Amino acid sequence: MRFRLFFLILCAALAAPLASAQTAKSRATLYTEIDAALPSGTGAITASALRAQLKNVVASAFNTINADAQPIDADLTAIAALTTTTYGRSLLTQADAAATRTTLGLGTLATQSGTFSGTSSGTNTGDQTISITGDGTASGSTGALSLTVTRLNGTALSGLATGLLKNTTATGVPSIAVAGTDYLTPTGSGASLTALNATQLTSGTMPAARLPAFAGEATSSAGSAALTLTNSAVIGKVLTGYASTTGAVAATDTILGAIGKLNGNDAATRNALAPAQGIALNGTPTTAVTGPTFGSSDFSISFRVRGFTTGEALISVGGATLFLNGSTTYIEKAGGTGIIAFGTGLLSFTFAGQVDYTRSGTTGTLYFNGNSVATITDANVYTGTSYQLGGGSGRSSSTVAGFTNVYVFNRALSATEVKALYDASEPASTDNNTASNTNLNTGFTNSGYDTFSGASATGFTAVKTTTGAGTKEVDGSNIGTVVVGQRIRVAFTLALTSGTLPTLYIGHPGVGFSSAQYAIAAGANIIELVCTVSRAQCVVVFISQSGDAVNYAVSGLSATRLGLLCALDPLEPGLGYQWHDTSGNKLDPILPASGPVFLLPQDRPQTVRATLTWAGTHEAKSLLGQVALPPKAVITSIITEATVASSGSGLTVGSVTTPALFVAANTYTTARKVHTLAAQLPAGTATNDLSLVLDPDTAAYTGTINVWVNYTVTN
Repeated sequence: MRFRLFFLILCAALAAPLASAQTAKSRATLYTEIDAALPSGTGAITASALRAQLKNVVASAFNTINADAQPIDADLTAIAALTTTTYGRSLLTQADAAATRTTLGLGTLATQSGTFSGTSSGTNTGDQTISITGDGTASGSTGALSLTVTRLNGTALSGLATGLLKNTTATGVPSIAVAGTDYLTPTGSGASLTALNATQLTSGTMPAARLPAFAGEATSSAGSAALTLTNSAVIGKVLTGYASTTGAVAATDTILGAIGKLNGNDAATRNALAPAQGIALNGTPTTAVTGPTFGSSDFSISFRVRGFTTGEALISVGGATLFLNGSTTYIEKAGGTGIIAFGTGLLSFTFAGQVDYTRSGTTGTLYFNGNSVATITDANVYTGTSYQLGGGSGRSSSTVAGFTNVYVFNRALSATEVKALYDASEPASTDNNTASNTNLNTGFTNSGYDTFSGASATGFTAVKTTTGAGTKEVDGSNIGTVVVGQRIRVAFTLALTSGTLPTLYIGHPGVGFSSAQYAIAAGANIIELVCTVSRAQCVVVFISQSGDAVNYAVSGLSATRLGLLCALDPLEPGLGYQWHDTSGNKLDPILPASGPVFLLPQDRPQTVRATLTWAGTHEAKSLLGQVALPPKAVITSIITEATVASSGSGLTVGSVTTPALFVAANTYTTARKVHTLAAQLPAGTATNDLSLVLDPDTAAYTGTINVWVNYTVTN
């Protein structure tokens, strides 16, 4: 027991400092553990056993301490040497970063002030002022930061000139770019640019050296601005958009416009019956040209023929063909159908004279030398468009010694007019306008009728049930410009269901013709008018009066300009083998290269006729555009008919050489006038002496003058 107590006292002495070096175990606990390590029981113990037992006790004590202690190293030794505080030691006890920031009083970056460095992320919400220094300076708060860059890659911007910055490869040092070298300004020459796409260029010039070689109708060499226009590019071009017009050629005219004026002026003055008087056919017809068809409308054909010997066909126009077969004269439709015989013995293979055929409604009349020789019923609907002399409709071509004075009308000449045509050898002046079988009216519009339906270019249905509400109208479309002397035909059928017939007005509106108001009847109506006032607009109007209740329909309406569809006044021979149509429809028959030839008769009356127009001038105009009179011509009379009377000393007629040779200043009205001749013979035989010119007045003149110069060729 004494040994045991001795050992405990000894161990206690050792355990006291050991216990102070560890924190996990108390001194009592250490005593207990050492006691448990001592041997138990009683009796004697040897010195060696005591030493061994003591070693075991001490080792057990140190093992116990070591199990709960951290190994000693240099850092722990250094830390142990530090003087700590309670606040500092409290940092070691925080659970996480957020708790540590709370202990440190940091909060978030937004709540801090002072200078920050080393921060890799975060957001300034606007309550902090930030300053940047160095090559770029900046300061700002409340969410806005204004940055001022003073240097780029060490180069002070304040030391550079104004301009575009250029980066230097390899060094990265900025400098000012040079215009024209480093870049092209909008107004630069572009001389240093290559591989340009010209589609984006809208202006500028290109030196000749940059031009490529052109090929095609215009050719050139590369680097040259000189173009060579091939001949085919000029003579092979189609005159697209060409139209024949009249007027003086101006410096501002296009080529097409100038050609059109030359052709139109030539056509306007080439209305001559002399010196050539027709053509001779030798079994070969003229080349067919396309013209208006007659359809079921009225028409007239007039021509003079001499020495008809063989063949059948005389003339084919508008779908109708006049021909002889044996001693019988016929008319037929194109294609040899609708054949109608006039009778036998009327015309023969040796006859010579003027032949006329007129159709009015369904009544056809054949005339010879101004006299009626046969009447037929002609209900044919002529649909052909061929205009041909000496052939047509499959009939054999004829041989005719002379064919002249060919006129085709889209109206029926009366017997009196046929006789006048035979006597004068030319149509009445009222027919000297471009006629057309095309309906000029294109539609109708309602103005007040209670019911209006079925409106088209040819008719409508109108119903007026109320009375006392004023007049009601159905207005036709504008049927074109009309001038004094023109003929207009309006034809239609009116079906009256109930009430009073409407009244027809034709004019502008109510004026422009010999009578503006026309009474019409139920059924077919045909009204032919001669214009007495020139108007830029002409309309067809049906009117019902205020007190009328009416229900009616108009159908089959046509408004057509009457006159000459074709007027083959002769020309001199050799002008392209073309016989000139002066009607304005340009139905110029072409003579083949062989067969038909122009005639040059002499010792008979001749006429030069022209229609001339001025607009505020009074220059002399040519009646033919070339030599108008043949040698040995003797003027017999000069006749004019004007749309406007003279206001000065009157007109003069003469030649280019002597402008007032034949008629000295002679006044005139709108009536036809035969002028007093100052001379009858040309001044000489030179080209200018044989020309004809007319000056309308000594004052400026606006109007149109029809002129006839009659002469005789003597031997």
